[in-house]
Amino acid sequence: MMRPLKPVTPATQVVTVTAETTDGRVTIPLTPNGDALVSSRPLPAGEAYRVVVQVRAAPGDKPKNFRIDLNLATCSGCQHAEYACTCTEH
Repeated sequence: MMRPLKPVTPATQVVTVTAETTDGRVTIPLTPNGDALVSSRPLPAGEAYRVVVQVRAAPGDKPKNFRIDLNLATCSGCQHAEYACTCTEH
């Protein structure tokens, strides 16, 4: 049985978020806010693009990259957002 992961308070970690849109790459700056990192600007406009989150445990450490395909469009079949689509045909 897996134990649930616990949040880690930002300390020495270096986190970079980049939105890869059709217009190019946009860096989303993060600022500490209590026990969390919060973006200081909204995500770029558009409905489908990749978001890359790069995390370093400490400055100079090897990064871990997480790629997320973000699709905020509405599915024409089930009318849910694409990330919550319940259709079985796609």
